[in-house]
Amino acid sequence: SQASAYRQLPTQLWQAVTAALQEGSKRLLATYLQALLAYPDAVTRGETVLDPRDGQVIAHAPALPDNVLYPKERALVDLVRRERERGRHVLVFITHTESRDISPRLRAILDREGFRVAVLKAGTVAADRREEWVAARVREGADVLICHPRLVQTGLDLIDFPSIVFFEVEYSIYVMRQASRRSWRIGQREPVEVNYFVYEETLQADALALVAAKMRSALMCGLSPVNNWVGVILLP
Repeated sequence: SQASAYRQLPTQLWQAVTAALQEGSKRLLATYLQALLAYPDAVTRGETVLDPRDGQVIAHAPALPDNVLYPKERALVDLVRRERERGRHVLVFITHTESRDISPRLRAILDREGFRVAVLKAGTVAADRREEWVAARVREGADVLICHPRLVQTGLDLIDFPSIVFFEVEYSIYVMRQASRRSWRIGQREPVEVNYFVYEETLQADALALVAAKMRSALMCGLSPVNNWVGVILLP
C-alpha cells in the first residue's frame, strides 16, 4: 500500500542521516527532507535515494501502480468537480516541477475526468506575459491552472481562480501568503477558498503544522489574513 511503502523511507533515511551527522556531515539533510515530502505524491515513480558523496543507495521505496487514483488525487478530482458545478475555476499549487515534476500526472488525471487543464511553467511563459497567458487559458475554458506558487506570487491578478489548492507544502509563508493573494484582489466577488492537502503521519503533515504555526505568529503580529476561508485536508 501507499502508506506501507512510505514507512520504509524514514527509517532507512534516518539511519543514513544519523551516520552522516556522526561523521560531522550534514550532506543528507536536504535529501531526507525532499525525499519524504515528494514520495507520497509521486509513488508511481518510486524513490531511490543516493548518497551524493559516493553514489551509494541509502534508501529505496517502490513504484506503485500508475492506474490507481491515490487519496490526494481523488480529493483533487472531487474538489475540481464541485467547484466546476459552482462555476468556479481552481488554482493548484505544486512545488515539485523539475526532477520530481508531478504536473504531468495531475494533468493526465484531470484530463481523464473531463476537465480542461492549463499548466504554467517558468521556462515556457515569460514573467511579463503570464497574466495575459492565464487570461487566454480562461477564455479557452480552462477549469484548472497548475503552477508553482513562486511563479505567481507577485504582480498577477488571478481573480478568475477563487478556489486554491496547495497540493504540496510550501515552506515559505511569504510565498504562500503572496500566492494566495493573487485571487483575493480588488474586483473579486467570490469568497476565496484555500485548501491544503497533506497525508497524515507523513513529513507533509509535520511541515504543514510548522507552516501553520508560523502563520499564526504572523497574524498575532497584526498582519491581515490572506483569504476568506481555509481548509486543511488530512488524508490517510
